[in-house]
Amino acid sequence: HLSADSYQVAVCEKYSHNSADISYRFSELLRVTNENYNTYDVITLDSREVLLLKGNFAIQKFNSFLERYESTIKMQKNSPLDTLFIAYGRCVSSFEEIHESYTEACRLMDRRFFCNDKQHTIGYDDTTLPSDNAPIPDKSMLERYTTTLLNYIQAFNRNMVLETMDRLNEDLNTCAGSVAAIRLFLTDLYLQIKEQINSLYNGNSVPFPSNSEVITMMNNQYYLFELMNFLRDQFNVIITEIGNSNQDSVLESVLHYINHNYTNNITLEEIAPRFGYNHSYLGKIFSRKMGQTFNSYLDNIRIEKAKKILLTESTKVYAIASRVGYCNVDYFHIKFKKMVGESPAKFRKTHKIVTHPADPTDNPDEEAEDTYEIIDIEDADGAKDIDKFEETV
Repeated sequence: HLSADSYQVAVCEKYSHNSADISYRFSELLRVTNENYNTYDVITLDSREVLLLKGNFAIQKFNSFLERYESTIKMQKNSPLDTLFIAYGRCVSSFEEIHESYTEACRLMDRRFFCNDKQHTIGYDDTTLPSDNAPIPDKSMLERYTTTLLNYIQAFNRNMVLETMDRLNEDLNTCAGSVAAIRLFLTDLYLQIKEQINSLYNGNSVPFPSNSEVITMMNNQYYLFELMNFLRDQFNVIITEIGNSNQDSVLESVLHYINHNYTNNITLEEIAPRFGYNHSYLGKIFSRKMGQTFNSYLDNIRIEKAKKILLTESTKVYAIASRVGYCNVDYFHIKFKKMVGESPAKFRKTHKIVTHPADPTDNPDEEAEDTYEIIDIEDADGAKDIDKFEETV
């Protein structure tokens, strides 16, 4: 049955250390009737489930699933949905072009290693693949980053270590090296820094993991961001052990980190180990020095950034919420209205300086954004409703 007017190929991979226990199929989660295979065909190739979606109805159902999957489904760690990764090629209009959609989906699936935390899908319109002449991680790059990081570690400069790691992350995301080559590069980077620190500070008992433990860890992680987090944590431990950090310098580093990472889903529990502190103790230091909690400071940063975007750009409110670190637009509305006193759309309408006559057709959805029903976050029932919004369909 290959007489449809449109086709799209999606490739699904199940990744889990307990993958043998996973018995479901992605095609079953679509909940689409498939009598006589008129809606889709499915085969398994190299442990990957390959779906050929046939016709506009099947493609629309697939897109609806993707939207719910990434924006409204709240997945529990290691649940069936949390172990899925889906890559999809572009829609094509003829049987002869199906291989183009399939090839694109497979190439994107190979980019899973570079995706962000909690990202479970990647599509033809989601990413820029590295060019054919992109650089590869070589010996000169390794020497440059090893020297730079070692210098900042010895200077106890956490800020510059973090900035250097961010720069390295960007370089690796755009390089043409294979995943195996990148794993080897990062392993060599860490082991060289470990060797030099042991040589320079042999009187210090830095709790380094063994070389075999490092190699095993580097090879067992699914994502680049997991490897980068490991290295950041390790470099912070080294600075803590060989340096003499005081509370003021650590707080300065925490503020620097927040101001450069507020767009991500950061928590005190996550970042405290990077600065050598228990999250409870660091939270007390933060509150005492700043006069507000970590979460309050983070919300203030995000809302101020959102206000600036609202006044200087025509970006939709839901996109602004995502840009400043809120994955749930309803929660962003609640926080914004509570802190500013009015909704984002009303704030833009009231305070934006108009330099030319407004065209009422420019933002037809603007009024709609201001009519969302806002639930008081302090209300227990409202919190439950938000949880329900984020649950599976």
